[in-house]
Amino acid sequence: MADQSKFAGTATPTTPVQLTAGTLLPGDQLAALRLELALPATQAVGTYAINGIAENPNYEVDVVPGQLKIWGHDVDAAGDVTITEKDTAGDVVKVTKQWIDKTTTIYTNDPTTKQQTVTELAGKQIVDQQTITGTTAVLPDGNGAATVVTVTDPDAPSLVHYQVDPDGDGVPSATELVNGTDPLHADQPHVTPSDDVPTTAPATKPRPVKLVTAATDVDTGRPVTTIVAAKQAGMVHLTSDVTTDDDKAVSLSASTPAQTVKLPARSTHLTAPLTKTAHQTTATRLPQTNQKASHFLTVLGALLLALLTMPIRYKRH
Repeated sequence: MADQSKFAGTATPTTPVQLTAGTLLPGDQLAALRLELALPATQAVGTYAINGIAENPNYEVDVVPGQLKIWGHDVDAAGDVTITEKDTAGDVVKVTKQWIDKTTTIYTNDPTTKQQTVTELAGKQIVDQQTITGTTAVLPDGNGAATVVTVTDPDAPSLVHYQVDPDGDGVPSATELVNGTDPLHADQPHVTPSDDVPTTAPATKPRPVKLVTAATDVDTGRPVTTIVAAKQAGMVHLTSDVTTDDDKAVSLSASTPAQTVKLPARSTHLTAPLTKTAHQTTATRLPQTNQKASHFLTVLGALLLALLTMPIRYKRH
């Protein structure tokens, strides 16, 4: 019986029969033996015997069995083809990976010697071959691409193929694998932070507001208080002139992006920037109580009343 092979799930091919010894009767052909083949009923990946029985009583036939190899055949989403072969005991003895870039990787396993060998082909030419002594082998194809074979279980090897430069960083995959870098991710320079440069911005604390008396209001005769908030990282420089009617404290809080100014109820005048980005000064006039103006009106009213009453007194005399 001749050996046969097929992929799992496909029909079993016709098995050729060959006469290796003896002769047939004159005029008979091999079909005269009336051989009945015994084929495996399974479609599982493996290696099976092909046997047969001769039903012609005129012949005494010894059948030499053949083998039927059922190979596993898988095609992944990328189009790479995996062909798996097992022996009669069910051990994986060969895995062939046909990559879409026309290269091929062949893994072979000898269950008896426990030795694994990997071979890389470009087209039909062998470009690298290695015996796995540890768990991993890197097989360059000579053009920059490479295949990594990892074996922790001889029946389930891992074969990963990297094309020439999948991450587009200009470094071939074969070189990156030798250097210990990832062919799928562009290399980034490793930057060690300097001890002189903090990795995060330092926290800033607002500085106390300073109150400086520098002038006197010409209308009220009271001192003009200048409020200065020093500029620092994350803060806004704010300078304000405040005139008040008493000596009560004036408080100011400045922050980004706006400033908040708190004044006592009797404050008379404030000039301050309204926003961080404003470069012009906007004046805000608050309600005020002018005691000088009130006193002048009182005197004026008294003079007018005196003028009105003077003629009346003259007529009585």
